[in-house]
Amino acid sequence: MTATRRRLSPLRVFLAATVILMALGLYVVANAIQFASDYRSVTHTYTVLQHLDRIESLKHQAVAESRGYLLAGRAENRDSFWRIGGALQREADLLAEQVSDNPEQLGRALELRRSLDARLRLSEQAMQSWRRGVDAPVDAPLLAAIRNGDRDIATRLDKLRAAENALLSTRSRRAERSAWLTLLAAGIGIR
Repeated sequence: MTATRRRLSPLRVFLAATVILMALGLYVVANAIQFASDYRSVTHTYTVLQHLDRIESLKHQAVAESRGYLLAGRAENRDSFWRIGGALQREADLLAEQVSDNPEQLGRALELRRSLDARLRLSEQAMQSWRRGVDAPVDAPLLAAIRNGDRDIATRLDKLRAAENALLSTRSRRAERSAWLTLLAAGIGIR
């Protein structure tokens, strides 16, 4: 019995408890750091999705302004088209910066930027034809190219969104797991 008491001396119990609490503390800190990282990833994904929504909205606004110019010939529509087109290009550049850590998404973002530029050029072409006083409506090949450009942009936006939503799902699960592990470790440490 004396040997058992020696092994369970207060100093040994204190040292064992200290080691266990330090290990638990390190585990909690490591999980908290992982949770913060996971949270930043989730936030980043939401930011990318917001950029995609803004790009889509700006694209629709630019198209509406160019159509307004074609229908009414108002300089305000033309000027708004140029302003919105510039904002659209800046937003597409910001998107590429946001996804630069993901090569596949970066490739998609750069393809989207090229498609947006091409679509803006088509609208410019249509507006220039109107300005030159061409009596005939916009020609059929140009209208077909415009429709194809709109479909191409919609497809590229859908692909970017689908990939970001998949990332969001994965990142959200990881963040939730990290949060639960942190709470579990903290709960064990309290007991």
